[in-house]
Amino acid sequence: RADRALEAALREVSAHRAPAFARGLGRAGCVPALHALWARAQDAGAIARAVVLEALSFCGEAPRADYTALLEDPDASLRNAAASALRFVPAALVDTYAQLALDSEDTGVRNRAIAAGIAAGSAHCWRRCLRHVKAPDPDSGPLLLLAGLLGSAREVGWLINTLKEPALCRDALWALGFAGTASAIEACLAQMEVGPHAAVACEAVCAITGLDLHEAKLVGRSNSAQSNDTDDLDAVLVPPADELLPAPDVAGIQQWWAHQRA
Repeated sequence: RADRALEAALREVSAHRAPAFARGLGRAGCVPALHALWARAQDAGAIARAVVLEALSFCGEAPRADYTALLEDPDASLRNAAASALRFVPAALVDTYAQLALDSEDTGVRNRAIAAGIAAGSAHCWRRCLRHVKAPDPDSGPLLLLAGLLGSAREVGWLINTLKEPALCRDALWALGFAGTASAIEACLAQMEVGPHAAVACEAVCAITGLDLHEAKLVGRSNSAQSNDTDDLDAVLVPPADELLPAPDVAGIQQWWAHQRA
């Protein structure tokens, strides 16, 4: 039967294939079957349980479970899945479970729990997010985006200050694209001149203003072209996403902004 074949495949899934497996199950959207699969997977490996938990979260569901144990599991994939699922646990339990993740040494689990808690309406998780945005650590990148989406002028100022941190500059630029303020635009324009993430800074400006580089003929000359000639059959030939962004005509965009700023 198909459900038994699925269960067998789930028990054999590798960590490398687990994210794709979870996305597939989630997109199928068969919530009763996923809950049944979760009930039968309790004696399965951590990766299998993480896949089902991620799929249920994708569908907006959190199964009945001991989330304390899940958040303290030795397997990182299961801890991460449990942290994401906190968005859908009963509201009265969100802060209790989230605190376990916030105290974790695993910053990935911490970041997921903060995002899930904020989505669930937790003021405690939002305050914790702001703490990490004001004084970020090297792993706070995902939290900067939340500040850009939900923050005020104060948080935009923090994001602009974070542009000085090389490890977080790219994430801060991306977050500023969701802030939608003149100060965010001007901070991004400055980074287009001096920073290593000019294309991301330009993308943020375009996101805020609606500027179409191609239509406005403000695409610059790219210096990042690379040859695909290689004897390495395992080489990754698809470039990183940032390299697919158009190179900006920095001077032209600055001139455009000078006319549009008012």
